[in-house]
Amino acid sequence: MDFESTSFYKFKVKVSDDGVPSLAAFTDVEVFVEDVNDLPPVFVVPVFSAILYLPTFLGTEVIRVSATDADTLPLTNLSYSIVTQSVSAPPSQMFDISPTLGVITVRNASLLNEAVYDLTVSVSDGNFTDQATVGIDCRPLPVSDLKFSQARYNTSVLEGVSSASDIAEVRAVGYSIGETITYSIVTPSDFFVISESTGIVSTLPGREFDRETVDRYEIVVQARDGGKPTPRVAQSVVLIEVDDVNDNAPKFTEESYFFVVKKSVDVGATVGKVEAHDSDIGNNGEIKYVIL
Repeated sequence: MDFESTSFYKFKVKVSDDGVPSLAAFTDVEVFVEDVNDLPPVFVVPVFSAILYLPTFLGTEVIRVSATDADTLPLTNLSYSIVTQSVSAPPSQMFDISPTLGVITVRNASLLNEAVYDLTVSVSDGNFTDQATVGIDCRPLPVSDLKFSQARYNTSVLEGVSSASDIAEVRAVGYSIGETITYSIVTPSDFFVISESTGIVSTLPGREFDRETVDRYEIVVQARDGGKPTPRVAQSVVLIEVDDVNDNAPKFTEESYFFVVKKSVDVGATVGKVEAHDSDIGNNGEIKYVIL
């Protein structure tokens, strides 16, 4: 039986005796074919290609590779990896790939030069594998009048906020009235999104910021026009600081303290020292001690 051809059968079964008259009964039978991992994953194309403009930045998304598998879930739990890199640097030092999403990103921008890098990527379903080639053409950012109004934008977001809010507006200059400029974030982010038409950077709803975990974010934004055959492209950096709120109580370094004091100790002599720390900063992290 082949699950991919027919996954379900339904028929009737008749039973009868040899009596006179012969008596019979009928019943319905349903047979479900259980799928097994018997089909390999296949990349949607054997060769992927992408252009990466230099200078680039850590985490910049280069390309997303994808594969299909005719088996059913969870048998199609695909995992992506980089097999080889045709470069002098050690493997996996310049590019990363998301095992679950197949997104290839820049790992070490300082190692990249003007060249075409050929990667061999693999996809596995735990039983079978397939491979494809990814050609990444690293070239300098084209010189043009299109640029951002600032080389770097600075903004902030309040710790503990989980609702969507606008935090910055990046703006491209150097294009004519009527031209269409498209904005994007080239470093994948689970916390921020940019309006393609206005350049307004916003936080995503449901993503709560915790300064004690990550105190700043850096995203790279891009603007490009619709020029043919080669669009004009500009890039800038947005630095987002997470402002602290008083959400951490001070904690003593020990659960309890034990000190020994002589009977003849002088007034004002040091008996011992208790110590506490607060993960917050500024006034929120200032500690005061009192005896109760």
